[in-house]
Amino acid sequence: MAQLSLRDVSKSFGEHGELPVLRGIDLEVKDGEFVCLLGPTGAGKTTLFRCIAGLETVDEGEIWLGDQMVNELTPAERDVAIVFESYALYPTYTVYENLAYPLRERRVPNAEIKQRIEEVAEVLHIEHTLQRKPQTCSGGEMQRIAIGRAIIRRPKIFLFDEPLSQLDAKLRNEMRTELKRIHRDLKQTLVYSTPDQLEAMSMGERVATMKDGRIMQYDTPQEVYLHPKNLFTAQYVGDPTMNVVKGTVSSSNGNVRVACPLFTTEITKKNTGTSRVSPSGEVLLGIRPEELTLEKPAGEAVSLHAEVYAVEGYGDYSLVSLSNGDIIWKMVIVGDIGKATLHSDEKVTVYFPKERLHVINPVTEEVLM
Repeated sequence: MAQLSLRDVSKSFGEHGELPVLRGIDLEVKDGEFVCLLGPTGAGKTTLFRCIAGLETVDEGEIWLGDQMVNELTPAERDVAIVFESYALYPTYTVYENLAYPLRERRVPNAEIKQRIEEVAEVLHIEHTLQRKPQTCSGGEMQRIAIGRAIIRRPKIFLFDEPLSQLDAKLRNEMRTELKRIHRDLKQTLVYSTPDQLEAMSMGERVATMKDGRIMQYDTPQEVYLHPKNLFTAQYVGDPTMNVVKGTVSSSNGNVRVACPLFTTEITKKNTGTSRVSPSGEVLLGIRPEELTLEKPAGEAVSLHAEVYAVEGYGDYSLVSLSNGDIIWKMVIVGDIGKATLHSDEKVTVYFPKERLHVINPVTEEVLM
């Protein structure tokens, strides 16, 4: 079993532990699952990986691989492979020798080394590079070689620490596809860290958003996108980011009324989460740019009036900035209709489905509904 379980894991740096990096991390990764850690630089992703691999010791908590707690085991005893952001290849070795190195360290027979290298090279499509030096290979090839050196060991679990950050956009797209294929073929547990929400959402079977050493939400990509549990996840996932505006909440005829400078609407008790909203006070109201439309959608809709601030055409879609006083909201229009029909300073009415509105506690930043 290659199931990974983190139970209340904490880690601090500094002479007196004054720099907390991981704060009570709980995470369960199923055997054979592809999980993405998504968060900005400084969220604690790399430190968490180093703790899992045994390169750092945890201050509190337990790390389990399968049915064994590994806190006291050395990195070699844990049998975890890490692929770092840097390729970490030996420049004086050929690709074949780079792939062979971790097996020679384990005194694997030469015949088996040759067989494993051939198998890995075929899976990664790097057969043509085996007799070359790494520096003569492209960025995508070097990344495949670094991955190959990890998977050739056949470890219990793979940790990929922002492995695609040094590649250009085209190669990143290609490697995302390749990594999903590799995971499908290997059927092994893989945890992947990235600050790029597109990578996490397109690759992971489940996504854990991280901020300041804490797991903010852990769910499927669809749930993380549609039903964020906190303001950080709501705004970090999605491009463009979620529109958020300050508002107020009050009770009206047994229903909840929310208001802001852009719109006022009532939320009936049938709406999930209404009971968690305070009967009065301040809130944050959020809606994703892609939920805004120029045409009124079916069902209950909320309308708002604004002025077109700017229109940016991106070929297959347009990004429209809408202004109302000091408030700037974004709207995504698929196709070229936005670029063709909307102009700066034009006054427009836009709509969004009422059920897509997010009500957020401004103090705890918890999404209430």
